[in-house]
Amino acid sequence: MDIKKVLIVEDDSGWQNAFKYGIDGKFDLYFADSITNAEILFREISDVDCIIMDACVPGDEPNTMDLVKEIRKTYKGPIIANSSVEEYVEELLGAGCDYGAHKRDVIKKIFEILSLNEQEEVWKNKKT
Repeated sequence: MDIKKVLIVEDDSGWQNAFKYGIDGKFDLYFADSITNAEILFREISDVDCIIMDACVPGDEPNTMDLVKEIRKTYKGPIIANSSVEEYVEELLGAGCDYGAHKRDVIKKIFEILSLNEQEEVWKNKKT
């Protein structure tokens, strides 16, 4: 079974380290600390299995909603809205994210979503 690829758009190094600690080795992680870096990585890693999208990259004001809309033009996989501010999570969901998670709950949400997708693939293979 292939290792799942997760693109994490997060500018805070503390949260990057927390995500690495919680999921490194279980998934291939790719970090973008700016909108420009996220766009570049998204083009380079076209087969990403899940995207974690912080609302404010960089800074403290929400600015990634247009990025979500752009990614949604071609990407049909799960995007998790990630913020410590509930209103920002709601804005990202409105822009096209599938799930919302407070930063402290993102690791759990990644496992939940990717395990569910993995189970669906197994079920589809059994049916054919």
